[in-house]
Amino acid sequence: MNLVAKEFVACIINIPPGVLIVSPFAGAGETMHEALISNPYEIDDASEVIYRALTMPGDERIVRMNYLRRREKLNDVNYRTKSFLSAMGSSQTADDHDEVGSILNDTVFFYK
Repeated sequence: MNLVAKEFVACIINIPPGVLIVSPFAGAGETMHEALISNPYEIDDASEVIYRALTMPGDERIVRMNYLRRREKLNDVNYRTKSFLSAMGSSQTADDHDEVGSILNDTVFFYK
């Protein structure tokens, strides 16, 4: 998990939105498929990905960001807590804690 990438998705409000670029070595690169992936140790690759991000049409930026936001909204703290407890084999669930993170969920918006 890479919280900086997730924070970018949650906080960016520009229209059209910015483009998320992540390293294949960051955990976010495994789940945030709409982000552009760039190996920071390959200068040519990095420059091509940055160029692609800078020249990406606004419509594509919006579609990518909407998918990223939707995934982050669905995989909120409640989902992660339930998944963690389930993975531990715990008989406890997070059903009593469904309000955790609801304030953040209410503020997430999608571009039209």
